[in-house]
Amino acid sequence: MYFTIDQRPFNNPAFCKEVTETIKKYAQEHNFPYTDLIRAKRTADGSSYEWHIYPNVLLKHLAVIDYLETHLSSHYPAEMKRLKRELNTSVPDLLTDISEMVSGKSFEATLKADCKNIYASAKNQSCYTGALIDYENPQSIIGLFIYKDACQLEGCNDYSDLVDKELLIHGEISYYQPANCFQLKATSINVLGDCTRLKNEKLWETECFDILRSWDEVRTYPEPKKPSRIGLVANIHTQGYHDFMQTLEKNFGKYMPEIVLFDITMDAESITNTLSNIKYTYEDEFDYVAIVRGGGDKESLIKLCEPPVLSVIHALGNVVTGIGHTDDFLLCGRAAHYDAGTPTAAAHFLKTMDSKFYSQQRRIELAIKSEETKARTGFQSDRERADYWEQAYKRLEADYNELMNDSQSKGLWSAIKNLFC
Repeated sequence: MYFTIDQRPFNNPAFCKEVTETIKKYAQEHNFPYTDLIRAKRTADGSSYEWHIYPNVLLKHLAVIDYLETHLSSHYPAEMKRLKRELNTSVPDLLTDISEMVSGKSFEATLKADCKNIYASAKNQSCYTGALIDYENPQSIIGLFIYKDACQLEGCNDYSDLVDKELLIHGEISYYQPANCFQLKATSINVLGDCTRLKNEKLWETECFDILRSWDEVRTYPEPKKPSRIGLVANIHTQGYHDFMQTLEKNFGKYMPEIVLFDITMDAESITNTLSNIKYTYEDEFDYVAIVRGGGDKESLIKLCEPPVLSVIHALGNVVTGIGHTDDFLLCGRAAHYDAGTPTAAAHFLKTMDSKFYSQQRRIELAIKSEETKARTGFQSDRERADYWEQAYKRLEADYNELMNDSQSKGLWSAIKNLFC
């Protein structure tokens, strides 16, 4: 297989000959036939030649491009610039090529999509721009462009309210090179209701109502348990994993708990399978199972709240979730033993449980010691005994002072008589 470069646009036979001779020289220096890389063939009409470039060889000898530039740029700057672009297209060049191919071309289309975001133009208050996505593939984006005066809006009061709505849109599709995406210039928009993500969330919340707890419950510290062995469900190539581990190491230092890592792609199916494996293979070996994943687009995060995920999190019982951002409020957190909100907060939670566990143990030890002291001395503690004798001394001192006062006013014998009679 090869790709073709037409020599005619270069309009310089001397340059074309120099290119062939320079590639031949490079091939000799690197010990391969130059015709394995490039061949000149006459066009069908016989008026000119084309270069047939073999990409599999070119990929092995990309240095030939720099070699050509070094030898030819000083004499043929314009031609060499064009040829270099043909041989080694950059991303901006590719986008320019695409833009040139589709420039001026457009077609009408009607589509149903979720509105990811919408912004009013800072320069023109009658314009809005936004992004349309497919829920199943939220990375596939079509730009949305709206002229308020040229677009009919139904089912909504204002264009700024289109975010997180499912839309039926008609308009003109064209390629927008600065954003590297296709753009729909809307002529009519009909709001069908909530976007797919929100509709699914409501459906799953109803379906799993009996296993979901309130946010107050899942964000209130549970009865502490010493985190000696932790099952960690995460992807080691993500920032969320590194944030969790760095915070945990900083909090625990040399007293780090044992971490058993389950390195997976953090999608709904992988999490469900992994948690099921933990439940039936590891039984009660882990004090806590932490699921950590950093933030991302809302459509990918909400898929971690599918009913199978919620069910296995609830069934496991000791799951701590640190998924997304603190303001995401995902359903998977409501199925957990505790929802920390973020990977970093999940690590802090485990340290808090460790501290609370030791504090609780200390209180239990003191209570036992107090009972033992009471059984031996009649007092709960040495402090209680000291307080008792201190109060007894104060009462005795008060009686003595009263006796002395009476002896001075009534005489000693009368005071003694009053004391004993």
